[in-house]
Amino acid sequence: MREIRKLVYAFYTRDFSFGRFTREHPQTKKNLVDLLIGNVFRPGINDIFEPMSKSVPLPDSIPLESPPALQSQET
Repeated sequence: MREIRKLVYAFYTRDFSFGRFTREHPQTKKNLVDLLIGNVFRPGINDIFEPMSKSVPLPDSIPLESPPALQSQET
């Protein structure tokens, strides 16, 4: 979810273009395609975000928490 969230932020950022980004950083094209088709578990998939973060502000990761029902069972 973290990776898809970052793509959504980039997509909705004014003046950001995935086409322009992949032309400027052709090495990221495979990662972008893999993320868009849901292949988020491939090693190195996050390599796209370092150059992307220089073009668009990307969100920090949100810590994942257990659902409330599980938290009450754990105690």
